Amino acid sequence: MTPYLHGKVFRRSVIEKAGISFNEKMSMGEDSLFIKQYLSAMKQGFVQSEDVAYFYTRDNENSLSRKYYDNIEYCYSEIYDALEEMEKQYPNFQVNSGKKKMIATMVIQNLYADSCNLNRRQRIAIISRYMSDLETKQQMTEYVLSRMDMIRKVLFQINNPWLLDAVFSMGKKVSKKIKKS
Repeated sequence: MTPYLHGKVFRRSVIEKAGISFNEKMSMGEDSLFIKQYLSAMKQGFVQSEDVAYFYTRDNENSLSRKYYDNIEYCYSEIYDALEEMEKQYPNFQVNSGKKKMIATMVIQNLYADSCNLNRRQRIAIISRYMSDLETKQQMTEYVLSRMDMIRKVLFQINNPWLLDAVFSMGKKVSKKIKKS
């Protein structure tokens, strides 16, 4: 199930009974949090269709996914807490990542958003904070689900925030050149 509101139907009675509303402190991910809270509040299961009528992508320079968020740690902490509630409600639902890994992954990705105005030293300070946290480091090396997870795992094992910054900065530059050609 996607974390977006479009393509879904909600029962007003469930929303009102559970007191669910959008978290206005969140600058992103509030729709995902709403959906997770809604699913946790449901007394019955939900229906999900595997049929997709269409799928398209659009390269939008002003996309929210390219925006830098000052409060991304708070947003993903709220989303992870909602995921844990869903895990309690639905026995077959499983969170595939530790909380600290999810937050660190999104914070690091956020540092390379097009609208991020932090300089290299500021990015290094944030990366260093996550690399020095033992629980985050452990989670980064345990759950490897993708190539990006593998890259982050190796960089966290090397424990060099300058190298991580160089790799991600270079990846951003390469990505921009590919899009231009």
